[in-house]
Amino acid sequence: MKKILLSLLMLTALICKGQNLVPNPSFEQYDTCPTFNGQINLVISWETPSTNLMGISGTPDYYNHCANLSSYVCIPNNWGGIQQAYNGVAYTGITLRQGTNFREYIEVQLDSTLTKSCYHFEMYVNLADTCRSTTNSIGVYFSDTAITGINNSLPLPFIPQINNNAGFITDTANWTLISGDYNASGSENFMIIGNFNDDANSSFLTVNPTGQNITYFYIDDVSLARCNVGFIEINKKE
Repeated sequence: MKKILLSLLMLTALICKGQNLVPNPSFEQYDTCPTFNGQINLVISWETPSTNLMGISGTPDYYNHCANLSSYVCIPNNWGGIQQAYNGVAYTGITLRQGTNFREYIEVQLDSTLTKSCYHFEMYVNLADTCRSTTNSIGVYFSDTAITGINNSLPLPFIPQINNNAGFITDTANWTLISGDYNASGSENFMIIGNFNDDANSSFLTVNPTGQNITYFYIDDVSLARCNVGFIEINKKE
């Protein structure tokens, strides 16, 4: 009976944890191996909402172990430093500041439309070695429709429903968990990750005075699932 009870509790835990609604959450699935920076379009299910008029700016980077070292997007050695993936052999990266109000975002259509319920979000981030500064300004915005065709690299004019709760991301060796809960209205179908604040309303911290004038995070293992509802109490005699 104890074994049966343990099995039931383990099954209940899995059910309570819920299904991850983020497709390709660790960026493992791709069309072709990346060969240079700015190729988020190679990642299955993921895209970016904004580029400049020439289509070559505001483009997040895709890193994979399959890439050649000379491509600058190899794992673990790439243009930003040395970093293994948190999960699998791939991750992506976005600029949270460069120059004045330059931003990059990644966007994904969820596997199903959110219902009017609580959802728990998680992702792991890492500050690239080469960065001069870091930030605590990174968030998640949920939208009913896809945000596409933004022909600039400025901060998107949306208020994220989930904001970073981990403070300044200063670790360049290990991955840092960012998480939060969101009470959905019941019609959201897309999710965007990035810094939605302009420079004046973002907080930055210098961590490497000789580094490049950029704030850049690697991102891996993104998840969104129904909030835990607790265990089912089982009262059975042996």
